[in-house]
Amino acid sequence: MKTKIFVVLLLSFCTLPIMAAEKASDVGEMFTKGVYDVKLRLAFEYSDVENGNVNPAKGLTLSSYVGFRTAEYEGFSLYAQVHNLWKLDDRYDDDARPGQGGKKDGEYDVIADPDGTRIQQLYGDFTMIPETKVRIGRQEILLDDVRFIGNIGWRNTAQAFDAITLTNTSIKDTKIFLGYIDQIATILFEEAEYDGIWLANVNYTGFKGHSQTAFAYLVDSESDNEKSAKDTATYGFRLNGAFDSLKYDMTYAHQTDYQDSEDRNLDFFQGYVGYDFGGFEPGIGYSYIDGSDEADEQAFDTLFSTAHKYNGWADQFLKTNGGGLKDGLQDFYASLKFKALGMNFGIIYHYFDTTESHTYSNSYGQEIDFVASKKLAKNLTATAKLAYYDATDDSDNPTKDELVFWLRLDYSFSAPIADPFAIN
Repeated sequence: MKTKIFVVLLLSFCTLPIMAAEKASDVGEMFTKGVYDVKLRLAFEYSDVENGNVNPAKGLTLSSYVGFRTAEYEGFSLYAQVHNLWKLDDRYDDDARPGQGGKKDGEYDVIADPDGTRIQQLYGDFTMIPETKVRIGRQEILLDDVRFIGNIGWRNTAQAFDAITLTNTSIKDTKIFLGYIDQIATILFEEAEYDGIWLANVNYTGFKGHSQTAFAYLVDSESDNEKSAKDTATYGFRLNGAFDSLKYDMTYAHQTDYQDSEDRNLDFFQGYVGYDFGGFEPGIGYSYIDGSDEADEQAFDTLFSTAHKYNGWADQFLKTNGGGLKDGLQDFYASLKFKALGMNFGIIYHYFDTTESHTYSNSYGQEIDFVASKKLAKNLTATAKLAYYDATDDSDNPTKDELVFWLRLDYSFSAPIADPFAIN
C-alpha cells in the first residue's frame, strides 16, 4: 500500500508553495520571504573486512541536499528538499545485503552509499493551534539521542519517514511529540512500507540541567508471521543531564508483543557517566541489548535508530536494527573527548560480549575508535574518523576484523530567496 500521506501532499504541491519562519501577508509572499538551504558533503571512505579475496572498498562521493522553506501564511507553511548522491570513485559494493545485486556485488567490501536522486523531504506545517505544530509529509525524525528513531545522518543518504507528526509545548517545560508513520525512505534509496508505526515521546526539562523522557513506539509491519514479524511495542525512559561537571545519560526500554508477534519479552539498557574538566572529558559506559532465548526468534529491535552512533563505528552490530542480533550484545566502553590545536578529538575503546549462547559462546571482540574534527570556516567543517575492530579468534564468531577510515568535508548554508547571496 503506497502511503496516502505522501501522495496527498505531493498532489498539494502541484498548486501550493513551500516553508519558513517568517510571516507572509499573502500567498505570493510565502515565496518571496522564503529561505533556501544547501548542504554539501564530499566524503571518502575506506573499508577493509577480513573476508577472503574480496577487495577493500574505496568510495569517494558527493552528497547534496537542496531545500526551500516558505514563509508562514495563515498558520501554514511548506518545505521541500531534494537529495542527490554522486559516486566519484565507486570501487565498492553499494548494497549492504550480500547477493542482492548491488554495484560490483562480491568484488569489493560494502559501503552503503548507492548513487541516486530523490525527494528527501516534502511536508506541510500547520500551526493554527497555539503552541502546537502538525507536520504532514515526508520528513526526517530525530527523537532524543536517536537510539530508536533517527535519520542515520552519518551515511551520505539520510533516512526519512512518510508521516503525520504533532509537537505540543503548551505545558510548561514539557514537549509532547506524537507521530504516525506508514513508509520509510531508507539509506539505500528504497521504500519500506508498514501497516503503521505509532510514536509517543514526552520530554520534561523543569529541573535545570536535567532532562527526563518517557516514550512508547509501536511497530506494525506488513508481515503476519509470528516468528519473523517485526511487530513490537517498545516502552522506556531516558534520564540525562549534569551535576555541575559530572555528566550522565541513561536509557532503559522494554520490548513486548504487538500485533502479529509473540513471546517477545526483551530488555535494553545503556548508561554513560563522564566528567568535564574543561575541554577534557573522560567517561565510561555500558549497553545491554537482549538476544533471543531461541535461535529462531527475534532479539531486541533498536527499531529505526542511527545505529552507527553506538556500539562501535565499524558497524559490526547493525543487526540490532531489526532484531537480528540473536546472541545479544554487551558493550563495555571507555571514552575520552578533548580539545587541542583548535580541534575536537575523541577516542573510544569497546569490549563486546554476548548476552545469549546459541552456536557461539565467546566474546565478539574489541574495537578502538578515533575522530578528529575542525571548523575550517563559518560553514565548513572537516572530519577524520577511524575504526578498527578486532574479532575474537573463534570459527563461529559472526563478526570479522575490520578497518574503516573516513575523511569528510561538510559545507552548509541558508539564505533568503530575496537575497540569495546573504549566506548565513
